[in-house]
Amino acid sequence: MKLKKIFLILAFMLFTNEVFAEDLGLSDIKVHGYIKCGTNLDPKTYAYKDSQNYWRGIDADLCRAFSTAIFGDSEHFKMIHVDSQKISQALNSRKIDIMLSNEAFSASSE
Repeated sequence: MKLKKIFLILAFMLFTNEVFAEDLGLSDIKVHGYIKCGTNLDPKTYAYKDSQNYWRGIDADLCRAFSTAIFGDSEHFKMIHVDSQKISQALNSRKIDIMLSNEAFSASSE
């Protein structure tokens, strides 16, 4: 009986810690009111602003989709340039919330 209680307490603690950890990132995004998407803005392949100052490109579309899923509005996002060597630093310092292109990782390195 004592072992069963210990197991239940440990299971509860493990479950609640995961829930709080998962919520931390999303609540952080909701606090600043927009999602910060990292991308390589040098080539116009991933994201660029057109003549009307509207974001175009696949990364802009993906970021817009995340914004819609989180806020219910497609325009609550910012595109931030991140060099491929500084992706980890940008994520760890919370300069960006998500990195969309120019990944330094591949299937073989993971």
